[in-house]
Amino acid sequence: MREIKFRAFDKYMKCMCDVVKINFRCQHLMLRTKQKEQYETSFEEVELLQCTGLKDKNGVDIYEGDIIKVHDDKSRFNFDIAKAVYNRQYNGFVLASVDFEDDTWDPFRRHFPEEHVEVIGNIYENPELIGENHD
Repeated sequence: MREIKFRAFDKYMKCMCDVVKINFRCQHLMLRTKQKEQYETSFEEVELLQCTGLKDKNGVDIYEGDIIKVHDDKSRFNFDIAKAVYNRQYNGFVLASVDFEDDTWDPFRRHFPEEHVEVIGNIYENPELIGENHD
């Protein structure tokens, strides 16, 4: 059984925070900043991001919205930068190519063993890594 974890990007403070507590009924969260300060906010003020349950080659948890560098010496993948997204078709998290206009979807577990992937940022704090701007 995997642990269900979330983090949140605060749209107003423009920072990623750990989720300490979630109240789905009231749609409020308790967040903790990198400086260990805690505060309460609403769902409307954040992007709530679920952990995929997978780790990269350095043991870092992979979350929705993470930007992933794909390391593959055999060149069997047609992209080297991807983002972690949830896909209803696969009913799970996949890597979406950001090197091509048409996204290439590949289920994590089947195609990307952890030794081939590395978290290098996320789409909220590092949009320049995938050529996007989220201001």
